[in-house]
Amino acid sequence: MNREFLTAPELFPPTTPLIGRQSEMAAITTYLQQPHGRLLTLTGPAGCGKTRLALHAVAELSPTFADGLLWCDLAPVTDAAYVPHVLAARLGVREPGDQPLLDLLTEFLHGRRLLLILDNCEHLLAAVSALVHHLRQRCPRLHVLLTSLYPTGLNGEKVWPLAPLALPESTATLTAAQAAEFDAVRLFVERATAVRPGFALTEQNVMAVAAMCQRVDGLPLAIELAAARVPLLPPPTLPPAWITLLPCSAARRPASFPATRRCGR
Repeated sequence: MNREFLTAPELFPPTTPLIGRQSEMAAITTYLQQPHGRLLTLTGPAGCGKTRLALHAVAELSPTFADGLLWCDLAPVTDAAYVPHVLAARLGVREPGDQPLLDLLTEFLHGRRLLLILDNCEHLLAAVSALVHHLRQRCPRLHVLLTSLYPTGLNGEKVWPLAPLALPESTATLTAAQAAEFDAVRLFVERATAVRPGFALTEQNVMAVAAMCQRVDGLPLAIELAAARVPLLPPPTLPPAWITLLPCSAARRPASFPATRRCGR
């Protein structure tokens, strides 16, 4: 097996730092390295940072798996019947007509210490569950990390619900120093600084920034979308009207509604 191919170097490491989630990172990476830690599913609403956390976790886990990592993004897949074919294509497994594809995948993966990551599983959950169940039964050294709105319900699955980032409950007397302790605010400042060098959290803009974090419920994707608009605003403060321009509809999308590509997940 070509480990460099499986490691998917175009994905690891992520290009932006992970804000918050340190405890989740430690727990997830520790669990997946254990012999019993063979299936972990990150769940949570669209935009809460599941994909981002998974990317950082597998970057740290890369040295642990002798046969590499395999990342499959299932977001573009619309037909559940194609899920095994996506995995086969990523592995480079050819599909001769005289042998079932699941048997070929089992033969290829059996005995290999490999971490399989299936991202954006929610719209294909039954097919993903069936595939993972089949492979886990027959490939004892295979570990699996899923991201999904919902868990699979498989035996032995460790479900890790991902909450929004911590944010201030009140802005009435909030200072810049106090606000900077919250991960939601820290994420906004980090992303805003990246697109507008010199941006800083001040006593003049802290209430607007904190109100924005509250408006989008601390969801990382919505915070990143808001931060991307900072270059369009006049310095040095953020005008109150800015709050009405925020992408709150993306943050408050019902969990059952299929979202478009979620770069901040």
